[in-house]
Amino acid sequence: MSKEKKTLGRELATLYDQLNELEETTKDPARLEEINEQQDALFDQIAGLVEATLDQNDQKYKDATASMAAASAAVAKAIAGLESIVSAIKMVATAVDAVSKLLG
Repeated sequence: MSKEKKTLGRELATLYDQLNELEETTKDPARLEEINEQQDALFDQIAGLVEATLDQNDQKYKDATASMAAASAAVAKAIAGLESIVSAIKMVATAVDAVSKLLG
């Protein structure tokens, strides 16, 4: 079994996921606020890393961005009960595929 290479991007994403889990385990409102602030900061760092690394003029970048926006809209509609969850999941899969193509 090989270990996955540790990269800044992976570590940021892992920590973000772990903060989600930590959020579910605490009932203290002050701790929840601190966790939410840390999540916001990490999210901003992840977004900054993506923007600093990728060429925003690349067509694959534009395609991935548009696909992510469409997936986000589909998920929002599914949450509101205006679209099926299955449809939203398919849109997310399409967005993930577009990002995979961008990252090569």
